[in-house]
Order: sequence, then structure tokens, then C-alpha cells
Amino acid sequence: MTSFESNGINAVEVNHVRFETLVPQQRLIIPLKKENVTTFVQFGLRITNFSSNPYSFKLFGLKPEVETVRKDC
Repeated sequence: MTSFESNGINAVEVNHVRFETLVPQQRLIIPLKKENVTTFVQFGLRITNFSSNPYSFKLFGLKPEVETVRKDC
């Protein structure tokens, strides 16, 4: 298992609950689309409750959004 570290940039706090995305690699090189080629990406989600209220989260429908930046050389 990979250890994820937080830098605080990828976080938002709502009602004293902090949601933070964690990624071990900030830059990924994705090859051009080819048949039978898969690129795996690892990421994590840390939820920290700073309030005195207990919360539960159902994350089975979590669909991350990916921003793509393409630089043609």
C-alpha cells in the first residue's frame, strides 16, 4: 500500500468537515489511445470531521473528475 501525504491544496472544508484528495503522483504520462492499453491511477480521499456531530458517508457512487492537459511536443 502506498502512503499518501497531504499538502492542503486539494482540500475543501464544509460545516467543519474536511474533504481532501490525495494522489501519490502529481503528474501522469498517459499514452495516446491504443487498443488493450490501460493506465492505472491511484488516488485517495481523506475525510476529517472537526465538528462534534457524527456523520456517515456513502461513497459507492463516487465518480472522480479528471482534468487533462495535453502538451504536443
